[in-house]
Amino acid sequence: MYEYGTIELSGVNNGASRAMWATLLTTPVLTDGTDITTFNFTKGTDGWDPLPALIAADVTSVRQRLPETAVKVHAFADKVYISKVTARTNVRVYSINGTMTKAFDVYGDTDFPLAPGFWFIQVQAADGIKTVKVTTF
Repeated sequence: MYEYGTIELSGVNNGASRAMWATLLTTPVLTDGTDITTFNFTKGTDGWDPLPALIAADVTSVRQRLPETAVKVHAFADKVYISKVTARTNVRVYSINGTMTKAFDVYGDTDFPLAPGFWFIQVQAADGIKTVKVTTF
């Protein structure tokens, strides 16, 4: 059992109550030097890579790609900043599990507080749409 970057929702350090055989890593690298990535954990010992088959099966000609808005989204500490807003822009905030937690319109540059965590911020403006992953702390 390896853990890296675990965030306790309660804010309490529960390290002492973890299984004695668990290893808490300080960098995203296993003790044998293997980078912690999704691919490294799914490939197993046979090097299985599902991406080529998924890419080959993707039918992109059916979907119309929406233009990406020029609106900018970034986060620092516990705030999310929305900038380059020139007209009404719809903002939606989704938790890491996909639940929408906030939805509102803005008419100019703005910022708002957001609890610590990983979030997906979607902005939809007159010139297009964009979804950005942010981390607040």
